Amino acid sequence: MNSNTPARMVVVKKEEKELKLRALIAHAIANAPTTGLEMRVLAVSLTSPVAVAVCALRAELAAAGVAARIMLVKNLTGPEASSLVDSSVRHLADSRCHDAHELLVLGNETAWIGDSLRREPASRDSFELHAFHDRKTAHFVAQSFERIWQLALPLRPREDLPALGLAASLSALTAPADTAQAMTRH
Repeated sequence: MNSNTPARMVVVKKEEKELKLRALIAHAIANAPTTGLEMRVLAVSLTSPVAVAVCALRAELAAAGVAARIMLVKNLTGPEASSLVDSSVRHLADSRCHDAHELLVLGNETAWIGDSLRREPASRDSFELHAFHDRKTAHFVAQSFERIWQLALPLRPREDLPALGLAASLSALTAPADTAQAMTRH
């Protein structure tokens, strides 16, 4: 991966999405500071290529001390949901946000923007933006994530759900410090 390449939109074939995301994440981890790295992910579901790539690299993320916050659009039911009941995982139920795009922000210089949340990411080729060593793009993507995070709902444990799956996969990752912000209405 060329670190001097500016952020750019590229067409990514559906078969290559997860591999490209893994490469971006792995490269960011290898070139990251040794502490305080945070990852933010907005995905359609646990089967989305970005979520699959994150899960595939969970050992590397944990070894690098990466804190993670994740938002999922599709409501989780069944065995994959019970391990996610955590303050760092939220459900984006607000349909006003479903025209947004899948997002990944890793630290202050790495970002990825995927397809719309209304489209199934694994079913088609799409345009994606990959940004590495690009503070400006990462900042804008992080701002978008934070605004949407405020609208997402924390997952709540339910009696009918077994312990969720992704949280178990990501249990080695630490949750970042509380980022709640006071909101005022004018």
